Amino acid sequence: LALQGPSLTGLSTKESRLDPDLDEVVNLFEFQLGSDPNNSATPAVVRVAPSGADHTDVATAIDAVDPGTVIRVAGGSYAVNYRTFSEKVVMIQGGWSPDFSERELSVYPTSFDGGLQDEVLYFSIDSGSPVIILDGLHLLRGKDSFGAVNLSAKGTAVMKTSILNTTIMESESTFGFGSVLNMNNSDTSTSDRTIANTVIGHNGSSGVRGTITDTAMSHWRIINTTISNNLNSGGSNGYGIDTFTLGDGVLTARISNSIIWGNEQADINIRSNITFEVDHSDIGNVNSSPAENYLPGAGVINVDPLFADPANGDFRLGDSSPAIDAGINLGVPTIDLDGQRRIFGPAVDMGAYEFGAGKRTVGGNVRLEGMPNPITGARITFSTDTTLDQVTTDPETGDFEIQLLPGFYNIAFEKDGFLTATIAALTINQDMTLPVLVLLGGDVNGNGVIDRADLTVLAGNIGKAESPW
Repeated sequence: LALQGPSLTGLSTKESRLDPDLDEVVNLFEFQLGSDPNNSATPAVVRVAPSGADHTDVATAIDAVDPGTVIRVAGGSYAVNYRTFSEKVVMIQGGWSPDFSERELSVYPTSFDGGLQDEVLYFSIDSGSPVIILDGLHLLRGKDSFGAVNLSAKGTAVMKTSILNTTIMESESTFGFGSVLNMNNSDTSTSDRTIANTVIGHNGSSGVRGTITDTAMSHWRIINTTISNNLNSGGSNGYGIDTFTLGDGVLTARISNSIIWGNEQADINIRSNITFEVDHSDIGNVNSSPAENYLPGAGVINVDPLFADPANGDFRLGDSSPAIDAGINLGVPTIDLDGQRRIFGPAVDMGAYEFGAGKRTVGGNVRLEGMPNPITGARITFSTDTTLDQVTTDPETGDFEIQLLPGFYNIAFEKDGFLTATIAALTINQDMTLPVLVLLGGDVNGNGVIDRADLTVLAGNIGKAESPW
């Protein structure tokens, strides 16, 4: 089970690595359980899909599996309102194809929908060593006291949680101080928590909340994560991150390559025995009491990140975003939230999405039948139902190259005086070079009619060094 995940190398001498055995295979079970995917201790796997799998229901799968199991979930939308108070050691991983032969986060999106009836996932555990890993999921429409996700440790529990390649959106807490992701500790419990490649936004409550009470201790790391557009639906919420401690509780946190901006109240609200170290991140308004508990370091900015369409929940970076190439190339996930490669450009971008990383390079060459080559002025248009991109051939070679997002494209090759050639519904999901395309002669003499006269002109110029028009 080799998983792309965040390595924390170089972030801080206090941070752990996600590759502790130094085998260059980065995976969260290795970090949290000490399990190497290259030996016989590889975790067991069960599968969830609407049909043809071990289970059809997510909650049933979580309760049925042995500790240390990976639950792979095929793409689709699942109704989920799961709650447990029992120790769990489990990874829930979305983004799988229906036959589980491949994993592509953007091709096989996996949604857990709470239906605005209850939390989507609720874990409240008071003993043992629970491990909960949520990877490649869209957690939607959770609504109750703990919003969409509750990961609470109490009693003597020693909890480890990781959320990566995940979105938490369209959710709301019914508690006046609530959030959509809760990471609380009480009593003598401890926790180690990672959030990476994740968006928490477009919600009706605070994004993340942590209350650390009694003598509990917790450490958070937040890497390439976007927390934005979380609103105050009533009471005192609408923060990006809202944390406080009581008694002798302690919370330490490190934030890197992240964007926490544009939430209704403070973007970070920290009180009491808390330390937040931040580097190479775009952070909006901060309330810190005392002020020295917030420690901004190198590369921290406070400027509008210019998201593509935040009002509608699209937190990808716009063309002019100051977060592009503004991160640090240490300890970054090797893919972004769309499953596309990082790093694209001289430096990693801040936030969950890597600008331009999802695009594929498409190239080719255009020739004219019966005419000397190379040519100039051939236009190639790539269109979908919602987009249109165009490129012109190189005047020296007749070559063209364009960057396109994955999808199904209709392609038109055009040159004045020649018949247009088309390719319908071509799937572009990787870099590719199209075959050389030869445009057939059309209205060569420019009289508005394609007839034998055009063919005569073409035939008379085969092999000549210059075009007659």
